[in-house]
Amino acid sequence: MVPAARAADGRFFLFMGDEPPQTELVHAAYREAQKVEVPLLPAVARERIGKVFPRLFASAASLDRAALEADLKAGRGAHFNGQYQDAEAAWARAFDAVHEAPEVLAEAKIFQRLVDGAATRYKNTLARKRPKAEARAQIEAFLERYPLASPTASDHAPEVIALWGELRKAAQAGFGSLVVNVHPVELERSAGCKLYLNGAEVADLPQPGPLGVPRGEHLLQVRCGPQLGWLQRVTIGKTPVTLRVPVRAMLSARGETVSGGVVLVSPSEGDAAALVEAVSLATGIGGAVVAVAKDAKMRFGHWETAADDPALASVGRIVGTNVEGVRVISKDGEGGGSGRVWTWVVGSLGVATLGGAVAANVVTADKISAGENDVEGLKTTTVALYVAGGVLVATGIILFFVEGGDDDAASASFAPGPGGLVVRF
Repeated sequence: MVPAARAADGRFFLFMGDEPPQTELVHAAYREAQKVEVPLLPAVARERIGKVFPRLFASAASLDRAALEADLKAGRGAHFNGQYQDAEAAWARAFDAVHEAPEVLAEAKIFQRLVDGAATRYKNTLARKRPKAEARAQIEAFLERYPLASPTASDHAPEVIALWGELRKAAQAGFGSLVVNVHPVELERSAGCKLYLNGAEVADLPQPGPLGVPRGEHLLQVRCGPQLGWLQRVTIGKTPVTLRVPVRAMLSARGETVSGGVVLVSPSEGDAAALVEAVSLATGIGGAVVAVAKDAKMRFGHWETAADDPALASVGRIVGTNVEGVRVISKDGEGGGSGRVWTWVVGSLGVATLGGAVAANVVTADKISAGENDVEGLKTTTVALYVAGGVLVATGIILFFVEGGDDDAASASFAPGPGGLVVRF
């Protein structure tokens, strides 16, 4: 168990496996992982990660697309029929709806209808005898979320188009800077990746340079062909923001509510290191407590934010949806066998003792051949060495199974050796 101060660094729980795991196995792994290092409390992890990645632990808000399109159409119709209050109510519903479910704006025609609705709303606000500053503020607020939007010129009065351009140009003076890098790079270069800001497409990736974005809070998402990264909340300010988006890993990952962590399937196809880095940097969490399911084993440890691989501390067997026989992994790795410290110490001492017995036996035989009769003490020593060596080797073999090892495949084998027996572990 790590000290409480280390645990206070705050790591989220990350389960990785080549196959989609049963929920019970994830929970069993979470319980065992806590014995290696205590992750953030589930409620805390869900709150911190969910705030940045709002769809990870909660599904998208239910949005009736037909109702949205009906409100946009109703707003326009009511305005031109002189029903200005009804028009305002319809547009207010439409704009509130897309704020809650921006994904719907990925369809270009719906987004353009929203833009044209915002332009018509400006005239509608004036028609309701509201101050011109209020009408301008509505366009400014719209451009803060959708800075590249332009109304259809043929559908609006020239003064509205001119004002829209004026306000957009004025807003650009206060833009912050955003750089988005898709990982892996090959995906970014080959799949036609696009960046969406609050649901609307704003750029192709990779970008030739930083993207100007209005300051404030935005929801970003990257799409590379059919592969879609997580929706991510980002705050743009004076300091340039750089995001590394591991789209492939995000596509293979899901939120795990009970632990407040993440389950990543097929980590080799995605990039677990990039996912740990993305979550950690975005949330201020210091890495992950990991459970890695592979080859009927479960390995536990932690993953630092900037590390390429996790630091593993223990390993157990996967039995159904449980983890059994968890033991410490040596610093030399699972296959090094150094996890069986006393096995090696006792076994090696036993082999050395048997070697001494063989040497004593040879000396005794030489003395007898030379006609010397005073060899009783040497015979006794030889027998004692054989007995002691045999006992130590037997003990080493028992310890082999008692201590266990870092590799379940390890076994004891026997082979003939000079004057006796060689035991290999």
